[in-house]
Amino acid sequence: MEQILKRHLRSRLRKSRKRLRARFHKKLSRRILDQLRAILHRGPGSIPLNILFYWPIHSEVDLKTLPICCPEHHFFLPRSLKNGAMEILRFSTGSELTPDEKGIPAPDECQEKIQPEGLDLIIVPGTGFDLQGNRLGYGGGYYDRLLQGKSIPTLGIGFQIQVQKSPLPTSSNDITLDALLTETGLTIINCEFPYSYS
Repeated sequence: MEQILKRHLRSRLRKSRKRLRARFHKKLSRRILDQLRAILHRGPGSIPLNILFYWPIHSEVDLKTLPICCPEHHFFLPRSLKNGAMEILRFSTGSELTPDEKGIPAPDECQEKIQPEGLDLIIVPGTGFDLQGNRLGYGGGYYDRLLQGKSIPTLGIGFQIQVQKSPLPTSSNDITLDALLTETGLTIINCEFPYSYS
């Protein structure tokens, strides 16, 4: 029943996000990017930060220019593997990306790799979010496996139309996000989340 509900929500939320007009999508993405840049420029004092971000697919918030906006930090992208795991590879502006096992652009396997424990922040996309820190992904469980048993700060990124008033359906393997950023602002869920505007 839970999986059926998740599939229904994924479909509905992806359609809703896809209906955003291109100009409006770009405007909201820019607003989120500006807020994220302000947050990262403040940081917790550990400059430069090692940050895992994502390459947008399926009308996700576009963060492709984040490394250009914040050149003082080190950026990494995930690469999905055949075994259902993800490896974390260094991203360099201007370097060529190739499709991973899920068809998502990712750095070449010869790029510098880092273990999750070496990251200061993980920026997590999704199809849906709630204000309790629950996230609805695409069903592959990649981020849940990556973060299982680890205490790396996580920041969900999405449009406000993706945030649900009611709690999302969850399973025991689902990770909870520490904070959520949309065009309307930053919501801190875990009070130990080390990043904010102030």
